[in-house]
Amino acid sequence: MITNGVTLTQLKENGYLVELPADLRPNFDAHAGDFVRNPPYDPGNRYTMAWQSGITGIAYDPEAIGGPIDSLQALFDPAYRGRVGMFGEIVDMPNLAILATGVAPEISTEEDWRRAAELLIEQRDSGILRDYYQQTYIAALRRGDVAITMAWSGDIFAAKLLGKIPERIRFVIPVEGALLWTDNMCIPKGAAHLADAITFMDYVYQPRVAAQIAAFVNYITPVPEARQVLERMAAEEEDPEEAERLRQVASSELVFPTDTSNLHTYRELPTEEEIRVWDEIFRPVYQSA
Repeated sequence: MITNGVTLTQLKENGYLVELPADLRPNFDAHAGDFVRNPPYDPGNRYTMAWQSGITGIAYDPEAIGGPIDSLQALFDPAYRGRVGMFGEIVDMPNLAILATGVAPEISTEEDWRRAAELLIEQRDSGILRDYYQQTYIAALRRGDVAITMAWSGDIFAAKLLGKIPERIRFVIPVEGALLWTDNMCIPKGAAHLADAITFMDYVYQPRVAAQIAAFVNYITPVPEARQVLERMAAEEEDPEEAERLRQVASSELVFPTDTSNLHTYRELPTEEEIRVWDEIFRPVYQSA
């Protein structure tokens, strides 16, 4: 399972992945959503099939902020000094910062990267930033350490369902856009059971199976028809609490987004030189904090 980005690109470029037989994925062909077919990071799905996807956007506490937020500029606003969280890593944070400068990360240049890094450094050094987080940002939201933070859609949806954060916490796709990423299934060269692997990969594209996975992980399913299955599961469920949870999953825009027009993918880094420059620009931002 590999998220689209530098690692997946390197695996493809170095010939480490098996090309998937196009005639052995009937469920994928019948049920896969448009947004996971022919993705820009793997044209024609030659090497990958989506497992689940997610959105990197903003989560915030409207009570702490004092109102709604709809822009990435809030992450860099001095009004929220010491209350902002960011991811301390080399993929999501740089790409979202590029979006904050008004540039689509997919087509960004080295000049755009440097401008985004300057924005991040100013955020850090001016005290707007509370801290860099990994999965710990959920706990920081719950404690009130941060009032606004970068966030993953499924994390926020699941944390609210499980009562780990207050119901009032909101996840938004900013007006500048957000990042759509996908965890992909792929087969490494040398795998011993190729037929079993592709059979399983195609199996999870059955709507019934996809619905069960979506109900458990709460991220974006690659099978839109899973929504109708979840609705039937809710109607047949005898436990009222579980039935309500299934209805919430089925109706969630964070699991079944209806508009993906303002979602962007990561900047592909197909050469070693691009990887080196990207790392040189962005890694010191959070490692020197």
